[in-house]
Amino acid sequence: MGDHLPDRLRRIRAHDLNMLTGLYVLLERAGVTEAAVELGLTQSAMSKMLERLRAEFGDRLLVRTGNRMVLTAFARELLPELERVLQGLGRVYDPAGAFDPTRVERTVSIGMNEFLQYLLGPAIIRILREKAPMVNLRLRPIHSAQAQSETVRGQIDLLIGAAGVEFNLRSEILYRDSLACIASTGSPIAREPLTYAAFVQLQQVYVSPSGFDFFPAIIHQFMGDVGRRLRANDVTLSSYFAAARAIVGTDMVALLPGRLVTLLVDPNVRVVPLAFDTPDYNVALWWHTSIHEDPFFVWFRKELHALVDTLVDPPFHAA
Repeated sequence: MGDHLPDRLRRIRAHDLNMLTGLYVLLERAGVTEAAVELGLTQSAMSKMLERLRAEFGDRLLVRTGNRMVLTAFARELLPELERVLQGLGRVYDPAGAFDPTRVERTVSIGMNEFLQYLLGPAIIRILREKAPMVNLRLRPIHSAQAQSETVRGQIDLLIGAAGVEFNLRSEILYRDSLACIASTGSPIAREPLTYAAFVQLQQVYVSPSGFDFFPAIIHQFMGDVGRRLRANDVTLSSYFAAARAIVGTDMVALLPGRLVTLLVDPNVRVVPLAFDTPDYNVALWWHTSIHEDPFFVWFRKELHALVDTLVDPPFHAA
């Protein structure tokens, strides 16, 4: 009777589709114990399911490396496709059920530096509290060297930072920013626009955050272009806000993100106009393919774009 079925349907009937849920959780959690807890199964039952899946796909799927399990190359390629299949099945069984963020229970982890947490964090928190109240939010800095690997492993869901490297991740531009030069209010630095020649002679406060951030590379590239190299008595700090305070009472200057400067309310700090152009740069959003079509993250990315359109002022330019 089933002889008239198309080949693709016969191939599907030969498999237990109920196993797909277990496969997805195993790969997404990258561990038998974690998957068992999420599915409410014993570890023994989960281990047996993994063995069946290995036989089904002819691949180890998960292999032990040191004290943790990692996905095989085949499993890494399979995970995003599996995600799409399960989302499609969900729509089949609930075709009228539009995505409702108020029903989502999950933790969202975003890698971003302290300045971006200060700039975007309050609005992100407000959006989730109002529209997705059961979502837990984690904002934390992440070192650039680990940014891609942690995103691939699902330890970080999204990355936000100054664009400056090509990751093997999906990405889009959130907004553009510019550079602003600041000095102490009482500094003898001239109030008329600084020339190249005058600027490169000034001692600088640099920012080199420990977290995910390519802003320092933008600054160093710019400094190299204008012939300015790190010199004695220059200062490098890991905090944008500390840099803004460090110049107070000195004759030093700092180049900081323009949007940060617009947030500084400090009578001891003033903007130094420049007689030359400084580069604008992009602030980007990155994510892994495995969550590209996840309804929550599709919704959340749109919310992020909406909030920067309304929250973030136009790029700062010294007058």
